[in-house]
Amino acid sequence: MNSHIYRQTDKRWSSLAYPTKASSFGGNGCGACAVLHCIIEMSKYKNWMPSDIQPYMKQFAVSGQGTTWAGIPTAMKHYGLKNVKNVDTMNALWKECEKGNRVGVLLFGTSRGPDGTVWTLGGHYIAFVGYKYEKGQHWLYLKDSGDRHHDKWWSYEKSMRGD
Repeated sequence: MNSHIYRQTDKRWSSLAYPTKASSFGGNGCGACAVLHCIIEMSKYKNWMPSDIQPYMKQFAVSGQGTTWAGIPTAMKHYGLKNVKNVDTMNALWKECEKGNRVGVLLFGTSRGPDGTVWTLGGHYIAFVGYKYEKGQHWLYLKDSGDRHHDKWWSYEKSMRGD
């Protein structure tokens, strides 16, 4: 697993246009960072940073709203990830993870997880780069570009269900 975790608010790229200077990467680049966290698992992109992916990803950015949902799988395919699929349910996600598809992007809403974990106040993409099933729980290793630093293994059942 690639150890790099990139924050969209890092001063090296936070002021980049996404899609415009008025709508910067720092406030809207979570989708681009989530895609980046997935593709850096491939050796070809292992040293990439948000400034490398921003030129391509900004075509999917909507001023003040971040990355369109359609832009996520399109970008993942563009960068060479195989078997890219959109799934609408967590059961469908678990089936894909069990096949060995172990990277992806989750879109979190404003609900809290069962344990009270706050994921976002307005909508936020977070990458997962690992999956395991233990003792009746689905675990995802998350890399969060936001300032909450949700970078670790999380149990879906304990901390994410309902969001």
